[in-house]
Amino acid sequence: MSWQKWLKLNNDHLPAIAFCFVSKKNFLGGRFIPLFNEMQKLRIVVFRGTMFGKFDLIILKLMRLFVKLTYRKQKNYKWVMTLGSNSIHSSINQILNIDDPQYNDSELKNILEWEKKLHIAGAKSMLVTTNMFTKKYFQRSNVSSPIHIIEQGHTSIRRRALTKNLNFSCAYSSPYIDIPGDKHGNHPTWGSELFVNEIIPKLIARDSEIEIHVVGRVGKRAFEHLRNFSQVKLYGPKNNIDNFEIISKCHVGLYPRLFDNYRRILKVYEYLGAGIPVVTFELEDTRMVSEKNIGVSVKTVTEFIGTVIELKYNKELYNELISNVNNCGDDNSWANLGIKYDKLIQDS
Repeated sequence: MSWQKWLKLNNDHLPAIAFCFVSKKNFLGGRFIPLFNEMQKLRIVVFRGTMFGKFDLIILKLMRLFVKLTYRKQKNYKWVMTLGSNSIHSSINQILNIDDPQYNDSELKNILEWEKKLHIAGAKSMLVTTNMFTKKYFQRSNVSSPIHIIEQGHTSIRRRALTKNLNFSCAYSSPYIDIPGDKHGNHPTWGSELFVNEIIPKLIARDSEIEIHVVGRVGKRAFEHLRNFSQVKLYGPKNNIDNFEIISKCHVGLYPRLFDNYRRILKVYEYLGAGIPVVTFELEDTRMVSEKNIGVSVKTVTEFIGTVIELKYNKELYNELISNVNNCGDDNSWANLGIKYDKLIQDS
């Protein structure tokens, strides 16, 4: 629902509300839009972005102002969802969603102050995160709010492509594929120097018939490297559904990062939903891969490349991993997680 329509809405029957900014520039919209869209107990008020970053910043500022000015209307809801600890009036019950924890003093200070203000005002607070590691961290750090886990999710397996690419192919998707010299070249999640400069050249040198299908906005410097390989297929930015279709036509999903954010990584779950095993490094971020045995976690680049090639030729191992992936079914689909979140709201 647009913010204009919401202003005219009276006596909403839904118990919770969220204000969301929908970007046109960053097509892979992350966790919250697909999750919130599946919820039946949540009113979503949407602010739509543009294709221009400067205008988006203005819209974001106006959205934050809008949220502050409409707090009386928000008090009609049992819960207000928030993605940040400083954006909503302190007299309203709030659920703080944290899928990208920073684990630093500034973040923790903001959360502790946020819940203190709420409690002084007689309002309730709740945290929702994606994994047990984050939950235990906040509990150890004296966060007193109830903390619940709603895992990362994926598009329903019903949308999987029915046919695979002819050649053995690897998938990688990210909002940005940048290397140093590009805008996000040093970003812990979007920086792709290891993938672009080391893994791709070495993998193709070992087996020139393997294809690598890349979804996302490729930086100028990264493109200069990738255009030298005919085996690399660049799709540019795609929405969640198109991205899902592309990766489900591949045979293996790649998570080629050594940096550990100590959270759960959305693209790993999308690979699961797409029905393909994952090759990754041993990280807390990718713990699910080893826990569910839906891929292979390695320690070195050499092992990473060797594992991809082994999965191409070792049909017994590949089929075992495919079977494990399929056995997970739709447990982590956005639809099922939406049901879980609705129940949490209803019972709280």
